[in-house]
Amino acid sequence: MVCFLSKTFAGSVHDKRCADEVALMLPEGTELLQDTGLQGLILTEATIRQPSKKPKGKELTTEQKAENRTISKERITIEHSIGGIKIFRIVKDCIRLRSEEMRDRVMEICTGLYNFKITRRRAPC
Repeated sequence: MVCFLSKTFAGSVHDKRCADEVALMLPEGTELLQDTGLQGLILTEATIRQPSKKPKGKELTTEQKAENRTISKERITIEHSIGGIKIFRIVKDCIRLRSEEMRDRVMEICTGLYNFKITRRRAPC
């Protein structure tokens, strides 16, 4: 389930810039599974886990590869949630609504529909 939404940004905006503008703050003890889109983001209250990059001309150690696989297995559910929300084309296509509040509301509605869909799937019939 999607439990958090920030404000929406029109057009193509880098993840790091969005996080900086929103002044992202997480609860104490939160674990952040970070990808390279948020590289450089510093959150003192969160534990940050990011996959290791292969050093130039070298290979990753067996431990680094195992950690990268673990992070990938956890992040894939997040990526599937994003894809599930983007099924609603109004979220990913160009919206000509001038009001930021309306764009935010559209995202909230589509995320709510996605959350409803996956909770209904889990419930016994």
